[in-house]
Amino acid sequence: MSRAPARLCREADFARICRRGKKKVTVNLVIYYFFTTPTTPLRLGLVVSKKISRSAVVRNLYRRRLLAAWRKVILSNTGFDIVVVAKPSATIPSEEELLEQFRQWHLNIK
Repeated sequence: MSRAPARLCREADFARICRRGKKKVTVNLVIYYFFTTPTTPLRLGLVVSKKISRSAVVRNLYRRRLLAAWRKVILSNTGFDIVVVAKPSATIPSEEELLEQFRQWHLNIK
């Protein structure tokens, strides 16, 4: 199994990426990304707020689907800090839908 990307943990890092980085909006996601040096490892931050659901079980399901889709698309890249914000919708998107949205984003940045 592939190693997971490094996590963004500090609020200051999230704010810096959202403020200074570029933004891509998809149906279910808002993806902020900030280019760093090519040698730094990719760092990922996921935001799944209570706007998605009041239930922690549902939010964690969404978070797990995001991470699973992410691992299939872009794990090998370096030189990015990325924040993925989940948008509220009527239903939680499937892993395949999230995977397609990540692929669209990935094709646009190359």
